Amino acid sequence: MEWKALRESLSYALDVSDYRDFLGVSPELINDERLLEFMHRNRAESKFIPADVRRESKIWLAQHEPID
Repeated sequence: MEWKALRESLSYALDVSDYRDFLGVSPELINDERLLEFMHRNRAESKFIPADVRRESKIWLAQHEPID
């Protein structure tokens, strides 16, 4: 539960550096663009983040091609 709450908070803030530390991954393993995609997906799907913020993330995801 605590892990999910922290993930929600970091996703809401869109803080790539803190999110990277939270996941414990290096830039060589997952680049910043991919982490942003993860955070925006979390924001877009969250029940706890305000609707306008979820909408912003849905727009961001629509404007950026999925990373394979």
